[in-house]
Amino acid sequence: MLIKKSFAWFITSIVLTFFFIPLVAEELDLYSIKSNASVSSLRFSQNAQKEVLEKLIIRLTNPNLTNAKNIINNYFPDPSRYIKQFQPDVNGQGSIVIMDGESVQKVLLDAGESLWGIDRPPIMVFIAIESGLGEREIVVSDSGFNSFSSSINLDKNQPIKNNILSIAEERGLQIIFPDMNDRDQEVLNFSDVWAGFLDNMLDVSNNYGASNILTAKIRQDEIREHEWRFYFGKDVISFRSNMDQAIHRVANLMSERYMYSGEIPPNEIFINFGLVDSIVDLGEIHLIFKSLSMVESYTINEINQDNIFLNVTYNGPRSDLELSLNKIDNIIPNNDLIRNRRTHNKNQDILNFNIN
Repeated sequence: MLIKKSFAWFITSIVLTFFFIPLVAEELDLYSIKSNASVSSLRFSQNAQKEVLEKLIIRLTNPNLTNAKNIINNYFPDPSRYIKQFQPDVNGQGSIVIMDGESVQKVLLDAGESLWGIDRPPIMVFIAIESGLGEREIVVSDSGFNSFSSSINLDKNQPIKNNILSIAEERGLQIIFPDMNDRDQEVLNFSDVWAGFLDNMLDVSNNYGASNILTAKIRQDEIREHEWRFYFGKDVISFRSNMDQAIHRVANLMSERYMYSGEIPPNEIFINFGLVDSIVDLGEIHLIFKSLSMVESYTINEINQDNIFLNVTYNGPRSDLELSLNKIDNIIPNNDLIRNRRTHNKNQDILNFNIN
């Protein structure tokens, strides 16, 4: 007991110093835009400036619900104000432009637009290709292909990956292709993807930190449209489309779930962690929330022996937050504790976990 009380006093001293811990997304990823325009054009041409601003607005909104060009004309009279810096693209033609994304989002919210912010969980993509004559394969990542192929061999599926990644970048999606290394192949094969055996795909996806899965069945005689299935939280969405439309559809589905507006504040929930008996456990808790893109911030609300109560703000559905936490290996749900606690004269929902 003495150790637990000493630990509680130690943690309390840390809380007094670092009481509020914001979790900030990597700005470079979400607000970095590739442009075909040269550095000179971006400096002097308002059309080039509008083009990169339009790309950012498309990434932050749902194009099915908004018109980026109209928004720019009505609310962004000087687009150059929202460009932080630009430089030549060392990997190709054109430029890389870093936008002032937070200022752009503020204007959009003030204009009454709904936004899709930092809540962009990665998507594992399993594409099974049946080429005829018994040739079957799963599209693998570049690193996976290079690890078991000669440097002189070309990945014939590279155009497929390039196409998907190009649209994913346009919409701000995090796409992961499997390496299909020995570990992956012990769990997953072509038939698993083709037949939609979710458990095996989830086992592999968890190794890459992804809980959402997109699959495709591509036959040689089906050039234009393919069978797609999107495992999104607890939902399974099946559809047929070409590759471009499929990625845009996935982006629209995700944006609809995670969009918010200035009229809708972030959600709040209490989360209790039990069996916390060292500063290492506290560090693990911080890393857990840092890894969850839908979490905006957390405040340590109460420390009681080996329990820490946190007040967590997040965007998106509560079920998504609980599902994400349940997939983390070093914590386990504790369903024996109460599901809500009374605070500020009202009952507030609470999730309970133990450090594993």
